[in-house]
Amino acid sequence: MAQFFVGTTSHYGYLSPMGSESEFPHVFQDFVRKVGAPQALFSDNAKAETSKKVKQILRHLMIDDMQSEPHHQHQNPAERHIQEVKKLTNRLLDRTGAPKSMWLLCALFVVSLLNVLAQESLGWQSPTYKAFARLPDISPYLAFYWWEPVYYLDHNAGGFPSTKERLGRIVGVSENCGDLMTWQVLDVETLRVTDHSELRSARTSIFPNLRAEANMQLAGGEKTVTSFSELVAVGDPSNSKLPKFSPHELVGISLLKETDDG
Repeated sequence: MAQFFVGTTSHYGYLSPMGSESEFPHVFQDFVRKVGAPQALFSDNAKAETSKKVKQILRHLMIDDMQSEPHHQHQNPAERHIQEVKKLTNRLLDRTGAPKSMWLLCALFVVSLLNVLAQESLGWQSPTYKAFARLPDISPYLAFYWWEPVYYLDHNAGGFPSTKERLGRIVGVSENCGDLMTWQVLDVETLRVTDHSELRSARTSIFPNLRAEANMQLAGGEKTVTSFSELVAVGDPSNSKLPKFSPHELVGISLLKETDDG
């Protein structure tokens, strides 16, 4: 699950993963530490947000608290923003074909993207500017798109003749690691998210790393491929078309080529 905070006037969003509702006090403290203390905490009467521990934090930081009327969720300004984040997350998963298990990473990306985009309701200012009076730089979001395949530099690669690149997917922009042009990359083999600035697109590059792609493993089974281009170009390259099958049908299937050694 995840906890979503949004400013009532700035529309600045903050999304934090949670393993259970009991983690809300710590998540709220992280929100105050990273974003700042709000004037008031408006909630929907959830027990996790009105507990004694939360009350102690509010007293210590001199933060007021307000709750919406039971069964009247529309009174909470955050509800409308939550629906917008859900809609855009679902749409992004549809457009890119990312599995639904990536909903949290995708939602985090959507929230961070909305924070840097100008909104008409804010007088064509971004939530980041409205909240902190600083212009955000959108360059990282223009360099790569969500779920784009990339090759990133593997500093732990073995010596010669091991490949120095690994195949991953863009799942976000790093906010607290590295410089501005640093991204969060999901390794397709280990399914771990790490921060990297030394990477290149595997979709537009004219110099593919076929060894990195051949070693690719995905959750649900091992997959051996030669290259993305060879999956598409069958027969006459001028008549090549996109494969007519669902990506889910490829899970657990290996594509093997004829070898010279028998």
